[in-house]
Amino acid sequence: VLVLDSSSLFAKENGILLLANTHLYFDPRFEIIKILQALLCARWIVRVATDYANRNPKAKLHVLFAGDFNSTPDGAVYRLLSTGNISVKSDCLAYSQYPKIYGDINFTIQPSFPSFNLNLTNLGDETQFTNYTRHYRYNGQIAGFEGCLDYIWGSANVKVQKVIPVPPKEIAKKYVALPSKISPSDHLPLVCDIRLH
Repeated sequence: VLVLDSSSLFAKENGILLLANTHLYFDPRFEIIKILQALLCARWIVRVATDYANRNPKAKLHVLFAGDFNSTPDGAVYRLLSTGNISVKSDCLAYSQYPKIYGDINFTIQPSFPSFNLNLTNLGDETQFTNYTRHYRYNGQIAGFEGCLDYIWGSANVKVQKVIPVPPKEIAKKYVALPSKISPSDHLPLVCDIRLH
């Protein structure tokens, strides 16, 4: 977590920009691990933000939380970050693998005590793909993944001005999969201009 104060970003107002980045566990079979990682990240953001809000009560606090969340828009991590809470039994796709271990656990980002409320909005377009590893195996079967796993989340006072779109899927397919000539990673970068209100 990086925190920048108003001396370098905000000319007229006392403001704080809290930036956080993560890379959650990749394996779709262990969704509960990703849920717990996202929960810990979000709660740490709340803790840092609460500390700054208490020390600077007149400052406007802006939050950006970005990274490779390894979760699709219909996944549990996305639901946790977009709503602030999750029920493992109803929201975790892999719940049937471990009902006896976990039972129905509810997680919430917002502990009951802080003065800072973390309400995040996805600042990008989750209909785009950010990961393309789809390819044909030697036996002709399709393998790999295609979808959105990366997000930029922002607090309500962070607004998107412009989004640089990801390359068309045809370009990713042209070189079989990512990484390739168009991207040194299997994930495409998310780039947007934002305005802090």
